[in-house]
Amino acid sequence: MPAGVKTALALLALAGAVVLCYFAYEGLRAKAPQPEPPDLEDYARKARYGTDPRARCEAIQKVGRDASPDAVPVLLETLQDPNEYVAAASARFLGKRRVTEAVEPLTRQLERDSRDLRRATIYALGDIGHPSAAKALAGQITARNPFAADAAWAMGKLRDPKTGGIPDDAEQALIELLDSSVLRIRIGAIHGLRLGARSQAAVDALDDLKRDPKRGLDEAIFTDPRTGKPRMILEKFPASPTHITIFCQWAIDAIRARMGEKEG
Repeated sequence: MPAGVKTALALLALAGAVVLCYFAYEGLRAKAPQPEPPDLEDYARKARYGTDPRARCEAIQKVGRDASPDAVPVLLETLQDPNEYVAAASARFLGKRRVTEAVEPLTRQLERDSRDLRRATIYALGDIGHPSAAKALAGQITARNPFAADAAWAMGKLRDPKTGGIPDDAEQALIELLDSSVLRIRIGAIHGLRLGARSQAAVDALDDLKRDPKRGLDEAIFTDPRTGKPRMILEKFPASPTHITIFCQWAIDAIRARMGEKEG
């Protein structure tokens, strides 16, 4: 037999042996006991008692995404954590899950001196949408609060269970904020009304502002002095007289659509 043929046969035999070894290994691995994936209890333990804030926040994400109702008490507990990032992560998932019983403990977090936690709390209260949050959110709408526009926007997400719209007191507060001399508050109020107002009074107030978007505002307030470009409100809405007019029309259209649904 030629040497080349012998070599080829030897290589084929070696390849066959490798294949057999591979499948034997895979068979043994499949039969071997596999470690159980972490369950809610494991993640809850890490969220509560871990030492690394980042790892605790990751555990809170796992807890928050777990559909079990047992996740809620864990999030309510970690919301009270001294670490602001752990508390903020808990607030976000309480909001995403729309946990009504979290409204009162969330409002207490607004008193803590943490920008990240306060902002997460404002958005969580808006996501939950319970009307009892109106007073706490209104208290955040001040000229010195950097999250005043966020609070006005969140107020627009509150819902009266009877009407399905913004509670009357929250809607009236947003209408009054259209006259705020603070640009970000005014724009936040426009978008808050866009999200849930259902009255002709809101339409009339927005229409008045649309006709004179600069009323009560200094022209210079529309421009960011660092860039020379329009200021950004709520991180995505540019602030200029033209944009205010556009935002008002968006809000008017949305409110009229809801009013039409209500009449129908």
